[in-house]
Amino acid sequence: MPRDRPASAPGPGCRGWIAAGGMVASAGCLLAGVRATQPAAIVAWFSLALGFSGMSESTFWIVAVERGGRLGGTAAGFMKTPPATWAA
Repeated sequence: MPRDRPASAPGPGCRGWIAAGGMVASAGCLLAGVRATQPAAIVAWFSLALGFSGMSESTFWIVAVERGGRLGGTAAGFMKTPPATWAA
């Protein structure tokens, strides 16, 4: 898939651009949704914002697992723990 090419490139630089681009696009869609007046447009903009946010989230998990080395699952668990406890 096209989105797999930048993530498989050597070095973390490409992943940083994917994460930053997804967050910026998500923020832009969120602002557009806040300013929209039609319910269908609000839902569409918010859905796009969540989609772009989800696109950038995968790079955080990849880096956590890679930095953890042989304990990559533990590193991912530590990354997941604070949001899970805040939601409870």
